[in-house]
Parts: sequence; structure tokens; C-alpha cells
Amino acid sequence: MAHLTSRHKLTIDISNAVPTTSAESYEHIYAIQGPTDVLFVLSGIDLGSFGIYDFTANYGDGSSIKNIEPLFINRLPTELSLSAVEHTFYQTTSASSEVNAQIVARYLSDAGAIPSIVTHNIKLKQSAGNVIEKNIEILNTQLFTISAEAVPLINLESDENIIYPCAFIEVEDVERLDDNIYINTDPETIDLDAEYLYRSDVTLTQDLDNFQLSALSGSGFTLQGKSGKLYTAVFGISGEDLRYTYTQNTTSIVLSTDISLYPGISGLQETIITLFDSNGLIGTEFSLISSAGNDIYFYQSNQLPPEATLYTYATSVSSTTAVGGYAPYTATDNIYSYTTNSFGPSGNIGLSAVNRMKTDPNGLLIRAL
Repeated sequence: MAHLTSRHKLTIDISNAVPTTSAESYEHIYAIQGPTDVLFVLSGIDLGSFGIYDFTANYGDGSSIKNIEPLFINRLPTELSLSAVEHTFYQTTSASSEVNAQIVARYLSDAGAIPSIVTHNIKLKQSAGNVIEKNIEILNTQLFTISAEAVPLINLESDENIIYPCAFIEVEDVERLDDNIYINTDPETIDLDAEYLYRSDVTLTQDLDNFQLSALSGSGFTLQGKSGKLYTAVFGISGEDLRYTYTQNTTSIVLSTDISLYPGISGLQETIITLFDSNGLIGTEFSLISSAGNDIYFYQSNQLPPEATLYTYATSVSSTTAVGGYAPYTATDNIYSYTTNSFGPSGNIGLSAVNRMKTDPNGLLIRAL
């Protein structure tokens, strides 16, 4: 037979600081079963330097609302007359139910400020079948054997005379094999706005005759290498002074050569390629230099960062017009980025760090498409 007169006990601490807004609320949720004496501890409530003008406790079960009068300290109501209040809650139905209790403190204010209200909403969830706080005690212990091993059997009894037999059996853990693949990407910061240089094109706009070859003297073009250095190619005709003055430093380098005879378009292209090759720039600052038609193609890189060539300088020509209105060169840069890439190894889908994912610890390459 169950202990019909037994009661459970529950202590709820109600506390708050002095409110800084006109209305503040706190939520509390607890579970109870059967008759339960609930002690609401109020000592943690800070009434501040001005105190309160009203304090109520509504237990939410139909019982009378309790008003707690404050004590006046130095002529101000800054202390409660009770440090705690207790109320008994009864389970009235066999089904689950909920009681919503509420504790409200109304604070005084000064200087015309709006008075503040602090509300504590306390939900008590009740269930007749709830096994929370059963006040279980060990009744006795016994031993029996499983696989020649002694196993304890413990009988637990609740305050309602319900006995729960419990046994503890040691089970050998199953051996687990780690067949996971661990993906480890290169650490990097991706700049989606960065642009990378794939190829610079320099075009001779028309065939050269003797007059136009003279116009070419001293003119040139400037373009960027893989390292970011600038290279200026300038040409002189034997017996004539250069029409432009070029300066150079550690990051801006001038390459010059003389043209003594009429070379033709292909001859001038070959002279330019030889000029860059003789200065050791093919295979270092440019992966390849080639020509076709009136164009010379300077290939920097089509790699992924950090091997890619960051685009920092737009290829330029020394003059848009020369003697007789003749324009010796035009220039075009071909660039790509993480979002737009028709030249790099990722194709038109853009660059991505997933192209460099590797497994750990054996370092096998995983190609992610």
C-alpha cells in the first residue's frame, strides 16, 4: 500500500537584481508528482535603495493570492517581512497537468521615472505517474552469476512502496574500426575580389615601312611579370636618339635593343621574344612567350593561389600615337578570379580550395569536383 500521507518537497529560489527597465520577467519550470510542499525562497530578491510598494504571490491553483508587506528601513520599504513562503500543491487528476504560479514585485522610482515591475513565472508540471523525487531507498542486495561472474541485484523501494529490481551487468565493448576519411584543407584566406593575370597580349597594329619603323624608335610597352615586377621593352633605330626617357629600379626594369634594318612584323616579334629570353625571363617571370599574326603573347600563370599571378598593373604602351599618327602598339590583359575564370585549371566555375584537399594522415590526394 502506498504512503497516502507522504508529501514530496521542492525548494525554489526566487532572485533578481534591481530592474533597469519598466518591466522584466523570469521563467522557472519544475516537475512535481503527488502532494508537494514547495518552498519559495525570497531572500535573493534585491529591493534596491527605494524599495517596493507591492509584493504578491499567486500560486495558480485557485488558492488566495498572498500579499507580503515590506519592512521600512530608514523610512523606505527596502526589505520583505518574510524570507520565504511555502505552499502545498496537490495532484487533482490522473492525467498530466500544469500549474502556473506567479510572484510579482512592484518597485518604487524617483525623479519621475516610470515604476518598474518584476514578474517571476513559475510553471509546475504535474503527473501522477511522474517518478521524479520518489525518495527511493535501497531495500536489500543480492548476488547471482552470469558467465561465472558475480552480479549484484539491488531492490529499490520508493516512498509509495513500489519495488524496482536493478542489476548491473558489465558488457564487453565491441571493437570498432576507424574507417573515416578526415579531410584537411590548406589554411588560407580567400579574397573573392582578387584578380589574377593569365596572359598579356601586345599587338603591332600594322605592317612597318621605313617611315613607320622610324616612328617606332624609342617607343615601347610595359607589362607585369609573375613576381609583380614591371618590364618595359624599348627599341631604337641605329643613328637615332630615343624619343622617350625611361627610368628603372628594382621593381621596374627596362629592356632595350637596336633595330638596324627593316625587320618586318615577324622579325620584330622574334626580336622581342629574343630580348626577353636573353634576359632570363622565359621560364621565370613568364612561363611562355609566343607570337601569331600581329600579336605577341606573354603567359604569366594559370595556377591556383598562391602560385597565381596577382594582377596589379595593366599593360601599357609608351604612346598611343607616334610620328604621322601611327600607333605602334595596343595591349590587352587576360585576367581571372575566384568567381570568373575561363583560363585557370578550374574552368568557368572559378577557383576553389577544394582542389587541394588531402586525407590525413597518409596524405592521399582527393580530387573534389
